[in-house]
Amino acid sequence: MLNANGEILIGACYIDNENTRKKQELSYQKMGITVITDTKDSFTTTKERFWSQRFTKGKI
Repeated sequence: MLNANGEILIGACYIDNENTRKKQELSYQKMGITVITDTKDSFTTTKERFWSQRFTKGKI
């Protein structure tokens, strides 16, 4: 059960490359969610407060 004003956090690891970034952004767009990060970022963030981090082997 979630407390009032609580938030749910769901984690996932994504490979940090251009193809993965494009897939993440397209997926958000298909759901009507607005991507607000730059293409140079290693993560994707949306106006609706979704956030996806991409990782290289070195970052992990």
